[in-house]
Amino acid sequence: MSKEYKGRWYVTEMPEPHQAARRDLADKVREVIEQCLMTEVSQDVIEDATARIGDVLEDLKAVQGVPFREAIANGHYLANRIAYADRNSVIGKANPLAAPMDLSSEDEWAVGHVTLGRVYEGAPGFIHGGVVSMLFDQIFGSIMVREGVPGLTGELQIRYKKPTPVSVPLKLMARIKDINGRQYRCEGKLLHGGDVLVTGRALMVAVEGEQLRVLFEAAHGESEDEGSTPNKKGAA
Repeated sequence: MSKEYKGRWYVTEMPEPHQAARRDLADKVREVIEQCLMTEVSQDVIEDATARIGDVLEDLKAVQGVPFREAIANGHYLANRIAYADRNSVIGKANPLAAPMDLSSEDEWAVGHVTLGRVYEGAPGFIHGGVVSMLFDQIFGSIMVREGVPGLTGELQIRYKKPTPVSVPLKLMARIKDINGRQYRCEGKLLHGGDVLVTGRALMVAVEGEQLRVLFEAAHGESEDEGSTPNKKGAA
């Protein structure tokens, strides 16, 4: 494990009060999402709740932040790492679409702990297979971050051995199996208790920081000359 990343490849710091409040908001929104599926209150109650949530939305829209990509260009990301880590769709504590999955480390293994509720249900009583695949993609990407190697997923293979039940504690484990140049072959497994439910393999491709920038700009339809000019105000 890279000494530079050891102990800080996932968010462990206590957030500032503003970010902590954002996490609390996300927790409540997760409950609202769950109740969109499960509530059986009357139509009048649902309509009243919809109106009140609409008012809250107008309050929240009053001041908007910048997109992640723009924040990297203008330096806002470097000064607000926790806030942007909290946006992640799998591990982001301020993203109500994330469960979220908590990351840790056990020797060579990157480890994720997560409980997925009914909003992630596919077949009755079981987690949607696409959601399981997303968890694996995240844990394989996270182990590259742990090693201090920027990388992208080149290939992802998932084998569903048993259905993954909803609303139970799950443990995801991933490690690097071998390295060949820029190619990192990884393997992982999803467990409930001691039972292996899903296994996964990935080919992660190491990408230098400048290569990553060029790839992202190309994906957004920009040339190098048309890229955003970093805003020095607030840059680290």
